Amino acid sequence: MTGYRVWLLALIMAALVTPGFAEGKRDDFRRPAPQADSPSAAAQIVLGKVLFFDRRLSGNGTVACASCHLPTLGWSDRTTRPFNDAGSLMARRTLPTVNLAGLSTLLWDGRFATLETLTPAAIANPMIMNLPHDQLISRLQAIPGYRPLFDAAFPGQPITIDTVTTALTRFQRSLVSGRAPFDDWVEGDDSALSTDARDGFVLFSGRAGCTACHTGWTLTDGSFHDTGLPDTGDVGRGKRFPNAIKMQNAFRTPGLRDVALHPPYMHDGSLPTLAAVVDFYATGGEARPSRADEIKPLSLSPEDRRALVAFLASLTGRQETPFTIPAAPRE
Repeated sequence: MTGYRVWLLALIMAALVTPGFAEGKRDDFRRPAPQADSPSAAAQIVLGKVLFFDRRLSGNGTVACASCHLPTLGWSDRTTRPFNDAGSLMARRTLPTVNLAGLSTLLWDGRFATLETLTPAAIANPMIMNLPHDQLISRLQAIPGYRPLFDAAFPGQPITIDTVTTALTRFQRSLVSGRAPFDDWVEGDDSALSTDARDGFVLFSGRAGCTACHTGWTLTDGSFHDTGLPDTGDVGRGKRFPNAIKMQNAFRTPGLRDVALHPPYMHDGSLPTLAAVVDFYATGGEARPSRADEIKPLSLSPEDRRALVAFLASLTGRQETPFTIPAAPRE
């Protein structure tokens, strides 16, 4: 074999294993092995689940954590902006409370680093659940049905904001998207995806450049980018970093697991469907200094756009066992 042929064969083989070529690099998106919970953590998760669905954790008793984070909708909702305990609209679209274990910042602007700080702040925040911590603890202490749950989760400990927070954060971290057709394909089942979905993945991980931000098995880099949406006056991450040009109008990259379950999309809920999201990214958004360098106009045919939507739909997980909403403990 001549030197030219060896070089050509090596070039072809390199192309075949390059991410985005043909079916892309499956292992980049492989699900991690599930982790077993300790007995003490399991009891705390049970308590956290009950608290998560209890409207009495809000000032007027009108909303629970689950009012915005519904299990049937990928732990999000289908509103442009959700309502708070006072019946007023909140500032931004609901982010799913799922697959949170690996994130180093939370919310659209990343102003919280941990669930342990976010959870009690959301309960006390007048613009969210509006229940001061002292009132929360008094309310829970007055509900006899909670005592056995707290005793099982925290033996010998009183009901405090710390135990409430631990239970709620344990439950939230236990929420993991179900196995999806895409997972079956990643693990070698070539029949798991339709031709359109496979073509969509090739675009997603290649020419469309989506994996510049949507990486790993949860399909997010956990970072912040200005995608070029019309300016509404909400500067997102830029409020925390006013001198950083690229942080102006920048919002956290959402994970894409179960994304088909909870339209509308973007931090402001301005895009009603996945097709509209693909169409928006094809335009490249508004050109401005803060716009992410990765965002640029794309040449996408109608078939390309359909394939991308089909791929995103393949990320919807199966519910292996029905999720049971817990009954609120009796007063």
